[in-house]
Amino acid sequence: MALNRNENQAAWLMGANERLKVDSIQNWTPGPGQNPKFNMLQLQFPAMLGSAYAGIVTEIAPGVTSVACGDRVAVARWGATTCEERFTSFQKYPLALERNVLKLGTESLRRRCWCHC
Repeated sequence: MALNRNENQAAWLMGANERLKVDSIQNWTPGPGQNPKFNMLQLQFPAMLGSAYAGIVTEIAPGVTSVACGDRVAVARWGATTCEERFTSFQKYPLALERNVLKLGTESLRRRCWCHC
């Protein structure tokens, strides 16, 4: 698929048990205080998707002190973790580096989620 710099596209999931579909979405314009617009990195295939997620900690490694099992957390991947499948968010049990984990308060994830879940 050729890159059209005038068209914005997104991966859409239209329902449970359906395949992802790439389709058009509004071509956004940055506003005051927003990050500059940029082109996403082109994937190498096969690829696992996802770089940010939230959930509940189910297991921790020895020496981890900032979170415990049962904690609600948000994770943002960057650096070396972006190249490793074990850290991708579109899986049931991804791993995270401790430095990439933010422990959330006792509020529900629904109210704290930046993606407006």
